[in-house]
Amino acid sequence: MKECPKDSFGENKEINMKSYIKSYTALITVMFLFFIGFTGCQKKENKVLIYLQNSELHFDSKVQRDNVFQAMKDCFIYSEDELKTRRYKDYTGKDGQWDLPQVLSHHFAPKKDGLTLGDDVYHDVKEPEVQVIFLQLLGKY
Repeated sequence: MKECPKDSFGENKEINMKSYIKSYTALITVMFLFFIGFTGCQKKENKVLIYLQNSELHFDSKVQRDNVFQAMKDCFIYSEDELKTRRYKDYTGKDGQWDLPQVLSHHFAPKKDGLTLGDDVYHDVKEPEVQVIFLQLLGKY
């Protein structure tokens, strides 16, 4: 039977190679998981949340208040697709003129320049952090 070659420490080279492969595989796995954890699996930034956290709610009449409150309540009741079809009163009180993003952008005045609701409004309003803000506002007035 042929004996495996020995390394400079007198250990079997085949065993060292297996050990090296295991260590290398473990290192690559850890690096891959670290990379995925910090890039691919990060939660997307919620533009609506940032907008609301840096805005003040404004309305000039009971009709406007009721309109924006109805829009906030609808975010709890309707799905994303259903919210896309909902229409609300405009600033003058005319029915069916504004969609949800228009209601929010007209009644929440940003404190910082450059803030927008983003492109995923209907998804973002369903997030718990946004709904907490809505609940606080609904309970406040």
